[in-house]
Amino acid sequence: MIVNPIAGGSGSKTLLARLVAVLGALGHRSEILTTSGRGDARRFAQSLPDETPLVAAVGGDGTINEVVDGLVGRDIAVLIVPCGTENLLAKYLKISRDADWLASAAHRPRCVDFDVAVANGRRFVCVSGVGFDAEVLRRLEARRRGHIEHLNYFWPLWRTFCEWRFPTIRVEVDGEEFFRGRGMAFVGNTNRYAMGLKITRDALPDDGLLDVCVYACTSRAGLLVHSAMTLAGRHIGRPGVRYRRGQRVRVSSDTEQWVEVDGERICTTPVDYQIIPKGVRIVVGPA
Repeated sequence: MIVNPIAGGSGSKTLLARLVAVLGALGHRSEILTTSGRGDARRFAQSLPDETPLVAAVGGDGTINEVVDGLVGRDIAVLIVPCGTENLLAKYLKISRDADWLASAAHRPRCVDFDVAVANGRRFVCVSGVGFDAEVLRRLEARRRGHIEHLNYFWPLWRTFCEWRFPTIRVEVDGEEFFRGRGMAFVGNTNRYAMGLKITRDALPDDGLLDVCVYACTSRAGLLVHSAMTLAGRHIGRPGVRYRRGQRVRVSSDTEQWVEVDGERICTTPVDYQIIPKGVRIVVGPA
């Protein structure tokens, strides 16, 4: 078990203790590796011997991505123990937070081989955003003190909304220009984004493709309209929203814009995306 100790607060500690106990009753010995900073989960995953049958990633989406990053191309299954704020992949897969369910999934795992997306060398599983949402994360990180709750996003989101200048971006898909103008871009391997939004609505994690959704936007009023339509699941096909699939995506901008993957800020533009088909094995439930 690779454990992020600051994810989820005291409730996560209770869940972990119960999970270890139930697994012990099923005859399994659990080895716990506790992270102390960024990169630890990736290094722990890389160091696992090849005969390791399964690793539990205990934390939020950042922890999950680091574990996946360390296991791409290896025959080691990943069990998600959701303890973060959003838990995007866990919600997409309907992974339970019940210790007995999780222990059953570890004891007799049912697995699916997932594609892994890559942004400037950083591997991720769900959705990446360029610009607005990554700036929200930058402001959130500056205020962070321990575990993040949804309420912590309010001021960073409001400040970003009030101050956003809608930069010009250029999006290329498989070597062809797909969009050029003022707007925001999202690249997804699944359709699950924060707050349940399905920005990359048609994305599938096992089709060997990335889904690209671009919002043309020049004003706060336009941003509000796009947000409302996305909440209603009616954004794709509307004026100002462009959608496409491909294996390679590049997003550049006239000014540097932050890039985030699954809720973690990683770099600035330009950013190049690619896909690793069936790069990691994920436990989706008990057999």
